[in-house]
Amino acid sequence: MKKMSNSLIKLCIFTATMVGGGYINGSAESAAKDGVLNTQAPLGYCISLVLAQLYKPLFLNNPRSHSTEKKTKRNLDMDLGYFEERKMIYEGIQDGKEDEYFNIGVRFALGGAEEMALGEGRNGEMALLYGPKLRREGFITMFDPFQMKYGRKMGGLLFIPQILGDLFWSAAVLAALGATISIILNINATLAIIISSAVAIIYTFLGGLYSVAYTDVIQLLFIAIGLVIAFPFSLTHPAVDLERVSATWLGHIPTNSIAAYTDVYLLCICGGIPWQASENELIWVLRISILIVGTLGTLIAIFADTIYGLYVLCSDLMYVILFPQLTLILWMPQCNAYGSLAGFLVSFILRLLSGEPVLGLAPAIHYPGYDAVYEIQLFPFRTFIMLIGSFCIIGVSILTNFLFFKGILPRRYDVLKCLKGRTIALRYSDKDRQLQEQDDPDATLTLKETNNGSSVI
Repeated sequence: MKKMSNSLIKLCIFTATMVGGGYINGSAESAAKDGVLNTQAPLGYCISLVLAQLYKPLFLNNPRSHSTEKKTKRNLDMDLGYFEERKMIYEGIQDGKEDEYFNIGVRFALGGAEEMALGEGRNGEMALLYGPKLRREGFITMFDPFQMKYGRKMGGLLFIPQILGDLFWSAAVLAALGATISIILNINATLAIIISSAVAIIYTFLGGLYSVAYTDVIQLLFIAIGLVIAFPFSLTHPAVDLERVSATWLGHIPTNSIAAYTDVYLLCICGGIPWQASENELIWVLRISILIVGTLGTLIAIFADTIYGLYVLCSDLMYVILFPQLTLILWMPQCNAYGSLAGFLVSFILRLLSGEPVLGLAPAIHYPGYDAVYEIQLFPFRTFIMLIGSFCIIGVSILTNFLFFKGILPRRYDVLKCLKGRTIALRYSDKDRQLQEQDDPDATLTLKETNNGSSVI
């Protein structure tokens, strides 16, 4: 019963995360203004959730497979050998044996082609999608692989798109809530947003993420009941003129806007994949973050003139910056912190220079097809920037790996620790290995890290 209750709560939280104020009010705003065809965010975000969570097993004869066979002692030894090889690379370079270990180093730094060609994750599955891949590797949050492979500083830098996405999401929710309260209570919209924000900040600050979880459940029930009750009244209210929208409710897509239309769909689908929310171990850091994000979100909600625009904008930097970063760190073993930093800086700068109407940023770069009258980009610039960032990550990673492992650049210049050969995989501790050998050599190893042996090479 308790398990069923927890599952129900998780389902409600999952649904309420999508079907919130930004979804309801933003979709209604966009559909009324531009038609249903131009209301892309609801469908796009739903597809992103499916892509992020579902996967299809691929049964391959992978000696390191956790999913297709029990992990025998031989499998464990091969996994440990996988890490020992990388340790040998690092120690070899420390000892000045660059030439001796160059071939092994290049195979690690520039290799991984065989696994990638088979489409294998480390567990021998067709890990085409993200959520299962992260769970199988034992990660708690999406940023664990970034911190393990690139270090904490680079991991912190990559958190910027996430926190900005949360900020715009909060602003969309607060603006929607404020608009609803201002209509129901007939009060000023700004005052309604401030009141809504104060209530949300206080209960989140005091109750933590558990309060957010349970209010999500209550919110979902209220939305469902409220919509059912409001529907018949909306049909008879004089403000609802169905004849006025009968010819425009579907909307249309101009031919010159097809590229930009596709760009927004890709933004919603791929930008929704790396979405991450997790409880911080340092509760006061979490509370301070709640205050900062809540306050800034309130200001944005007050001055922004579109709920739907904020609803879409929350995944903008996630798509442009974080989506290629997450994809490559999970499936391209040769990427490193130098490539990640280059991709981040290039993508972030280009995105700022491309302008954003929701925030009032005028574009400094006019892409092909730029509409000077309405000051909008008709070129799929977000997808273009995402691809440019991806190429930067790949190119700079391969180049720096080659320069460092070949010894062209001395080790003292490796400020981001490329030569350590860090991977996203957790290393088995000696204690794990001993326990398996003592208990059952054929048993599946489920404990992937311990306090005294969870470091990576």
